Amino acid sequence: MVTDAAIMEITSHANGQLAGFVKANPGSGSIGSVAGTTSSDNITFIFTHISGERTVHFTGKFSRNAMHGTAIAYDNGTYVSGPHNWTAQRQ
Repeated sequence: MVTDAAIMEITSHANGQLAGFVKANPGSGSIGSVAGTTSSDNITFIFTHISGERTVHFTGKFSRNAMHGTAIAYDNGTYVSGPHNWTAQRQ
């Protein structure tokens, strides 16, 4: 099993729309952006790498302190892998 970790920072979350960026670790620069939607307990967002080639489409559920779901990776719109399970903890 491969495990990757990253930091997602949400910079805007209004009216069910979210936007932000992703860092590889604290203090590093952005490796890409995120944009998506939320509703009562569902979340859907797309991570776009700064190269513009790789996108990862995330869907899932969230609770007060965590999120979980599945993700599918694409390169230039072509399927690469997935679905993969993912989890996130709020900090």
